[in-house]
Amino acid sequence: MNMVQSAIVSRELRYTSPEGTTLVGYLAMPEPAKGTLAGVVICPEWWGVTEYPKQRADELAAQGYAALAIDVYGDAKVTEQAAQANEWMSELTSNQNLLMQRAKAGLDALAAQPQVDPDKLAAIACELTL
Repeated sequence: MNMVQSAIVSRELRYTSPEGTTLVGYLAMPEPAKGTLAGVVICPEWWGVTEYPKQRADELAAQGYAALAIDVYGDAKVTEQAAQANEWMSELTSNQNLLMQRAKAGLDALAAQPQVDPDKLAAIACELTL
């Protein structure tokens, strides 16, 4: 059972996908962390890692989890333009293997954090369905 904690720490987390793309997620954790934490990967909306998935990560961190909003587009791409988001998402959904590799890279990056228990991981989606 996780204790509710209000203080959190957050930062960018850079990691690399199997095909070599630099991915930039948003990592939030309770501060101070007591022992190892269960981890939650947050798959963002089609806009990218915007304020909404960051807020979800912060909320989970405040509840005692390590949370990572993952970058599925690469290079921290975000947009407010639906046409651009649709183009990026179409590229990924036409190559499900690439999408899954990038999601797995995020999961692995979270699991590799020393504060995270790699046997206690979960994933949620804001909108993007894996």
